[in-house]
Amino acid sequence: EAIDKFKSECPDIILMDIKMPNLDGLEATKIIRELSPTVPIIAQSAYAYQQDQIAATDAGCSDFIAKPISQAKLKDMINKWLP
Repeated sequence: EAIDKFKSECPDIILMDIKMPNLDGLEATKIIRELSPTVPIIAQSAYAYQQDQIAATDAGCSDFIAKPISQAKLKDMINKWLP
């Protein structure tokens, strides 16, 4: 669904949950990266260990934000990637 949504909506930024049913967020990110190398993809996960952040970066995510996500932290992250 995430890939289909990306294709139909062409968003300016993506908040990608790492743990999704069927196709996980890292695999979805890899596919989206093939379609668009430039769209910012922010990985979000409750699993915030360093190896999780590295895996997200290796998959093509632009940044990583740990859950729970405060409104201020999310605004800062969006402002960082969308001038």
